[in-house]
Amino acid sequence: AVAAIQRAGVKLKGDIIIAGVVGEIEKAQIGRFQGKSYRGAGVGARYLMDHGVMADMCIIGEPTGLQLQIGNAGLLWARVSVDGKATRFVLAACKVAQAIQDWEKEYQRKYKHKFMLPTVQIGAIDGGNAFKPGTRPTTDIFVIVKMLPDTPPLAIKRELEQVCERVRKRESDIFDIRVDLYLTTPGYEISKSEHLVKAMERAHKTVFSKPVPYAKPIRYGITSDGSRIAAYGVPAITYGPGFGTHLVDPTETKAPAEWDTPSGVRRGVGVENMVNCAKVYAMAALEICNTKKEEVAKS
Repeated sequence: AVAAIQRAGVKLKGDIIIAGVVGEIEKAQIGRFQGKSYRGAGVGARYLMDHGVMADMCIIGEPTGLQLQIGNAGLLWARVSVDGKATRFVLAACKVAQAIQDWEKEYQRKYKHKFMLPTVQIGAIDGGNAFKPGTRPTTDIFVIVKMLPDTPPLAIKRELEQVCERVRKRESDIFDIRVDLYLTTPGYEISKSEHLVKAMERAHKTVFSKPVPYAKPIRYGITSDGSRIAAYGVPAITYGPGFGTHLVDPTETKAPAEWDTPSGVRRGVGVENMVNCAKVYAMAALEICNTKKEEVAKS
Protein backbone atom coordinates (compact mmCIF):
# COMPACT_ATOMS: atom_id res chain seq x y z
CA ALA A 1 0.00 0.00 0.00
CA VAL A 2 2.77 2.44 0.92
CA ALA A 3 4.80 1.48 -2.14
CA ALA A 4 1.78 2.17 -4.36
CA ILE A 5 1.36 5.62 -2.83
CA GLN A 6 5.05 6.34 -3.39
CA ARG A 7 5.01 5.10 -6.99
CA ALA A 8 1.97 7.24 -7.69
CA GLY A 9 3.90 10.28 -6.53
CA VAL A 10 1.23 11.23 -4.02
CA LYS A 11 2.35 13.72 -1.38
CA LEU A 12 0.82 13.14 2.02
CA LYS A 13 0.45 15.91 4.57
CA GLY A 14 0.94 13.44 7.41
CA ASP A 15 3.37 10.60 8.07
CA ILE A 16 2.94 6.85 7.81
CA ILE A 17 4.91 4.73 10.27
CA ILE A 18 5.37 1.04 9.46
CA ALA A 19 6.25 -0.87 12.62
CA GLY A 20 7.29 -4.51 12.75
CA VAL A 21 7.90 -5.28 16.41
CA VAL A 22 9.15 -8.35 18.26
CA GLY A 23 7.36 -10.11 21.09
CA GLU A 24 3.79 -9.78 19.86
CA ILE A 25 2.82 -13.43 20.23
CA GLU A 26 1.34 -14.47 23.57
CA LYS A 27 4.22 -15.85 25.65
CA ALA A 28 5.39 -15.52 29.24
CA GLN A 29 8.21 -16.97 31.33
CA ILE A 30 6.83 -19.62 33.64
CA GLY A 31 8.31 -22.77 35.18
CA ARG A 32 10.87 -24.37 32.89
CA PHE A 33 10.01 -21.97 30.06
CA GLN A 34 12.55 -19.23 30.67
CA GLY A 35 14.63 -16.84 28.58
CA LYS A 36 14.14 -14.28 25.85
CA SER A 37 12.24 -16.71 23.62
CA TYR A 38 9.36 -16.54 26.09
CA ARG A 39 9.00 -12.77 26.27
CA GLY A 40 5.84 -11.81 24.46
CA ALA A 41 2.33 -10.37 24.72
CA GLY A 42 3.30 -6.96 23.39
CA VAL A 43 6.81 -6.33 24.76
CA GLY A 44 7.92 -4.90 21.41
CA ALA A 45 4.90 -2.62 21.08
CA ARG A 46 5.36 -1.34 24.63
CA TYR A 47 9.04 -0.61 23.92
CA LEU A 48 8.06 1.20 20.72
CA MET A 49 5.55 3.42 22.50
CA ASP A 50 7.74 3.96 25.58
CA HIS A 51 10.45 5.36 23.33
CA GLY A 52 8.27 7.85 21.51
CA VAL A 53 7.44 6.07 18.25
CA MET A 54 3.77 7.02 18.25
CA ALA A 55 1.06 7.92 15.78
CA ASP A 56 -2.38 9.51 15.98
CA MET A 57 -4.02 6.20 15.09
CA CYS A 58 -3.02 2.62 14.33
CA ILE A 59 -4.06 -0.12 11.89
CA ILE A 60 -3.00 -3.62 12.93
CA GLY A 61 -2.71 -5.98 9.97
CA GLU A 62 -3.51 -9.28 11.66
CA PRO A 63 -5.72 -11.67 9.65
CA THR A 64 -9.39 -10.83 10.06
CA GLY A 65 -10.63 -11.88 6.63
CA LEU A 66 -10.91 -8.16 5.81
CA GLN A 67 -13.42 -7.73 8.60
CA LEU A 68 -13.11 -4.69 10.84
CA GLN A 69 -12.30 -5.25 14.50
CA ILE A 70 -12.56 -2.29 16.87
CA GLY A 71 -10.99 -3.70 20.01
CA ASN A 72 -9.67 -6.79 21.74
CA ALA A 73 -10.55 -8.85 24.75
CA GLY A 74 -7.97 -8.83 27.52
CA LEU A 75 -5.90 -11.89 28.36
CA LEU A 76 -5.24 -13.57 31.69
CA TRP A 77 -3.02 -16.61 32.16
CA ALA A 78 -3.15 -18.43 35.48
CA ARG A 79 -1.28 -21.41 36.88
CA VAL A 80 -3.52 -23.50 39.11
CA SER A 81 -1.36 -25.81 41.26
CA VAL A 82 -3.14 -28.82 42.74
CA ASP A 83 -1.52 -30.83 45.56
CA GLY A 84 -3.02 -34.26 46.17
CA LYS A 85 -2.57 -37.80 47.40
CA ALA A 86 0.43 -39.49 45.79
CA THR A 87 -1.72 -42.23 44.25
CA ARG A 88 -4.54 -40.01 42.92
CA PHE A 89 -3.23 -36.47 42.46
CA VAL A 90 -3.29 -36.37 38.64
CA LEU A 91 -6.86 -37.63 38.42
CA ALA A 92 -7.86 -35.21 41.17
CA ALA A 93 -6.34 -32.32 39.21
CA CYS A 94 -8.34 -33.34 36.14
CA LYS A 95 -11.51 -32.76 38.17
CA VAL A 96 -10.29 -29.25 38.94
CA ALA A 97 -9.56 -28.64 35.25
CA GLN A 98 -13.03 -29.82 34.27
CA ALA A 99 -14.64 -27.60 36.90
CA ILE A 100 -12.73 -24.58 35.56
CA GLN A 101 -13.82 -25.35 32.01
CA ASP A 102 -17.43 -25.79 33.16
CA TRP A 103 -17.20 -22.40 34.88
CA GLU A 104 -17.00 -20.76 31.43
CA LYS A 105 -20.80 -20.73 31.08
CA GLU A 106 -21.21 -18.92 34.40
CA TYR A 107 -18.38 -16.56 33.46
CA GLN A 108 -20.01 -15.67 30.14
CA ARG A 109 -23.38 -15.05 31.79
CA LYS A 110 -21.77 -12.64 34.23
CA TYR A 111 -19.52 -10.81 31.77
CA LYS A 112 -21.59 -9.77 28.76
CA HIS A 113 -20.60 -7.47 25.94
CA LYS A 114 -22.35 -6.25 22.82
CA PHE A 115 -19.66 -7.55 20.44
CA MET A 116 -16.99 -9.43 22.44
CA LEU A 117 -17.15 -12.99 23.76
CA PRO A 118 -15.01 -13.77 26.84
CA THR A 119 -13.84 -17.38 26.99
CA VAL A 120 -12.12 -19.86 29.31
CA GLN A 121 -9.75 -22.57 28.11
CA ILE A 122 -7.43 -25.13 29.67
CA GLY A 123 -4.17 -24.52 27.85
CA ALA A 124 -1.96 -27.23 29.38
CA ILE A 125 -1.57 -29.66 32.28
CA ASP A 126 1.83 -30.52 33.75
CA GLY A 127 2.31 -32.73 36.76
CA GLY A 128 3.99 -35.59 38.48
CA ASN A 129 7.13 -37.46 37.56
CA ALA A 130 7.32 -39.89 34.65
CA PHE A 131 9.36 -42.39 36.69
CA LYS A 132 8.20 -42.01 40.29
CA PRO A 133 4.94 -40.07 40.09
CA GLY A 134 4.39 -39.80 43.83
CA THR A 135 7.67 -37.96 44.41
CA ARG A 136 6.06 -34.76 43.16
CA PRO A 137 2.31 -35.03 43.85
CA THR A 138 1.52 -31.63 42.35
CA THR A 139 -0.19 -30.92 39.04
CA ASP A 140 -0.14 -27.50 37.37
CA ILE A 141 -3.13 -26.51 35.25
CA PHE A 142 -2.55 -23.57 32.91
CA VAL A 143 -5.72 -21.59 32.33
CA ILE A 144 -6.40 -19.04 29.58
CA VAL A 145 -9.14 -16.51 30.31
CA LYS A 146 -10.21 -13.82 27.85
CA MET A 147 -11.48 -10.74 29.71
CA LEU A 148 -13.72 -7.86 28.73
CA PRO A 149 -12.24 -4.34 28.78
CA ASP A 150 -11.95 -2.75 32.24
CA THR A 151 -12.17 -6.11 34.03
CA PRO A 152 -9.73 -6.21 36.99
CA PRO A 153 -7.48 -9.29 36.69
CA LEU A 154 -7.61 -9.84 40.45
CA ALA A 155 -11.40 -10.16 40.24
CA ILE A 156 -10.98 -13.05 37.79
CA LYS A 157 -8.27 -14.59 39.99
CA ARG A 158 -10.63 -14.60 42.96
CA GLU A 159 -13.41 -16.19 40.93
CA LEU A 160 -11.00 -18.91 39.81
CA GLU A 161 -10.05 -19.47 43.45
CA GLN A 162 -13.71 -19.86 44.37
CA VAL A 163 -14.21 -22.47 41.64
CA CYS A 164 -11.15 -24.38 42.86
CA GLU A 165 -12.20 -24.17 46.50
CA ARG A 166 -15.55 -25.78 45.72
CA VAL A 167 -13.74 -28.74 44.17
CA ARG A 168 -11.24 -28.97 47.03
CA LYS A 169 -14.02 -29.19 49.61
CA ARG A 170 -15.72 -32.12 47.92
CA GLU A 171 -12.62 -34.09 46.81
CA SER A 172 -10.75 -35.86 49.62
CA ASP A 173 -7.83 -36.62 47.28
CA ILE A 174 -6.98 -32.90 47.05
CA PHE A 175 -4.92 -31.27 49.81
CA ASP A 176 -4.42 -27.74 48.49
CA ILE A 177 -4.99 -25.56 45.40
CA ARG A 178 -3.15 -22.34 44.57
CA VAL A 179 -3.89 -19.84 41.79
CA ASP A 180 -1.05 -17.64 40.49
CA LEU A 181 -1.26 -15.17 37.62
CA TYR A 182 1.70 -15.06 35.25
CA LEU A 183 0.43 -12.89 32.40
CA THR A 184 -2.30 -10.29 31.95
CA THR A 185 -3.02 -7.86 29.14
CA PRO A 186 -5.92 -5.40 29.23
CA GLY A 187 -8.82 -5.41 26.82
CA TYR A 188 -9.88 -2.29 24.95
CA GLU A 189 -12.48 -1.00 22.53
CA ILE A 190 -12.96 2.15 20.50
CA SER A 191 -16.13 3.81 19.27
CA LYS A 192 -17.47 3.34 15.76
CA SER A 193 -17.54 7.13 15.60
CA GLU A 194 -13.72 7.34 15.73
CA HIS A 195 -12.23 8.92 12.61
CA LEU A 196 -10.05 5.83 12.09
CA VAL A 197 -13.09 3.55 12.02
CA LYS A 198 -14.99 5.82 9.64
CA ALA A 199 -11.96 6.07 7.35
CA MET A 200 -11.64 2.28 7.23
CA GLU A 201 -15.35 1.92 6.52
CA ARG A 202 -15.09 4.34 3.61
CA ALA A 203 -11.89 2.75 2.28
CA HIS A 204 -13.38 -0.75 2.34
CA LYS A 205 -16.55 0.43 0.62
CA THR A 206 -14.51 2.18 -2.08
CA VAL A 207 -12.66 -1.07 -2.88
CA PHE A 208 -15.52 -3.56 -2.51
CA SER A 209 -18.58 -1.37 -3.24
CA LYS A 210 -20.28 -2.65 -0.09
CA PRO A 211 -20.09 -1.94 3.65
CA VAL A 212 -17.28 -3.46 5.66
CA PRO A 213 -18.30 -6.48 7.76
CA TYR A 214 -17.39 -6.31 11.43
CA ALA A 215 -15.54 -9.16 13.14
CA LYS A 216 -17.55 -11.80 14.98
CA PRO A 217 -17.54 -11.77 18.81
CA ILE A 218 -15.15 -14.72 19.17
CA ARG A 219 -12.55 -12.99 16.95
CA TYR A 220 -12.11 -10.33 19.64
CA GLY A 221 -10.47 -12.97 21.81
CA ILE A 222 -7.51 -13.18 19.43
CA THR A 223 -5.21 -10.77 21.20
CA SER A 224 -2.90 -8.32 19.47
CA ASP A 225 -0.68 -5.34 20.22
CA GLY A 226 -3.80 -3.17 20.02
CA SER A 227 -4.35 -3.17 23.77
CA ARG A 228 -0.73 -2.13 24.40
CA ILE A 229 -1.01 0.70 21.88
CA ALA A 230 -4.47 1.83 23.00
CA ALA A 231 -3.14 2.20 26.56
CA TYR A 232 -1.21 5.25 25.31
CA GLY A 233 -4.38 6.90 24.00
CA VAL A 234 -3.87 5.83 20.38
CA PRO A 235 -7.04 4.49 18.69
CA ALA A 236 -6.28 1.10 17.13
CA ILE A 237 -8.25 -1.26 14.90
CA THR A 238 -7.44 -4.66 13.42
CA TYR A 239 -8.04 -5.32 9.74
CA GLY A 240 -5.97 -7.64 7.62
CA PRO A 241 -5.79 -10.24 4.87
CA GLY A 242 -6.00 -13.94 5.56
CA PHE A 243 -8.64 -15.90 7.34
CA GLY A 244 -6.73 -17.05 10.43
CA THR A 245 -8.33 -18.40 13.57
CA HIS A 246 -12.13 -18.78 13.56
CA LEU A 247 -12.41 -17.84 9.87
CA VAL A 248 -12.46 -20.01 6.76
CA ASP A 249 -12.14 -18.57 3.26
CA PRO A 250 -15.17 -19.90 1.34
CA THR A 251 -13.11 -19.89 -1.86
CA GLU A 252 -10.42 -22.08 -0.31
CA THR A 253 -12.03 -25.48 -0.85
CA LYS A 254 -9.09 -27.48 0.50
CA ALA A 255 -8.74 -25.50 3.73
CA PRO A 256 -8.62 -27.66 6.86
CA ALA A 257 -11.30 -27.11 9.48
CA GLU A 258 -8.77 -25.82 11.99
CA TRP A 259 -6.21 -23.03 11.65
CA ASP A 260 -3.61 -25.08 13.51
CA THR A 261 -3.31 -28.78 12.65
CA PRO A 262 -1.27 -31.65 14.16
CA SER A 263 0.87 -31.65 11.01
CA GLY A 264 1.69 -27.98 11.48
CA VAL A 265 0.10 -27.03 8.15
CA ARG A 266 -1.70 -23.68 8.22
CA ARG A 267 -4.06 -22.06 5.79
CA GLY A 268 -2.38 -19.53 3.57
CA VAL A 269 -3.26 -16.05 2.41
CA GLY A 270 -4.55 -15.65 -1.13
CA VAL A 271 -2.83 -13.14 -3.42
CA GLU A 272 -6.13 -11.49 -4.35
CA ASN A 273 -6.94 -11.14 -0.67
CA MET A 274 -3.62 -9.36 -0.05
CA VAL A 275 -4.03 -7.07 -3.06
CA ASN A 276 -7.51 -6.01 -1.96
CA CYS A 277 -6.25 -5.35 1.55
CA ALA A 278 -3.42 -3.19 0.19
CA LYS A 279 -5.98 -1.16 -1.74
CA VAL A 280 -7.99 -0.56 1.42
CA TYR A 281 -4.88 0.43 3.38
CA ALA A 282 -3.87 2.86 0.63
CA MET A 283 -7.30 4.48 0.47
CA ALA A 284 -7.42 4.81 4.26
CA ALA A 285 -3.92 6.32 4.34
CA LEU A 286 -4.82 8.86 1.66
CA GLU A 287 -7.77 10.06 3.70
CA ILE A 288 -6.21 9.95 7.16
CA CYS A 289 -2.88 11.51 6.24
CA ASN A 290 -4.53 14.35 4.33
CA THR A 291 -6.97 15.29 7.08
CA LYS A 292 -6.05 18.08 9.48
CA LYS A 293 -5.88 17.13 13.15
CA GLU A 294 -8.47 19.79 13.93
CA GLU A 295 -10.91 18.09 11.56
CA VAL A 296 -10.19 14.68 13.10
CA ALA A 297 -10.90 16.09 16.55
CA LYS A 298 -14.29 17.38 15.38
CA SER A 299 -15.34 14.09 13.78
